[in-house]
Amino acid sequence: MDLSFGIESLSEEYWNGVPSPNSSALILTPSVGYLFSTKKGAIGINIQRPIFLEGSFSAYAGDMDQGTSVWQIVLSFRSMASKLN
Repeated sequence: MDLSFGIESLSEEYWNGVPSPNSSALILTPSVGYLFSTKKGAIGINIQRPIFLEGSFSAYAGDMDQGTSVWQIVLSFRSMASKLN
């Protein structure tokens, strides 16, 4: 069983030298997952729920009425190269 938190900070971006009003953001991503062992390696499945704390898609980002509801599912495979043969 795996529990984790990720923090992502996106800086302000520009379009033709003009700052984009909704480009910067601060995102917190809690995650829960599980790792399954196999003969060739390990398979992981994680469920993530990004939460927009500041900037684009947060509860208040300027005068725009916007929001988001995001869920992510991540599948991964981990192995040592020698086990793949």
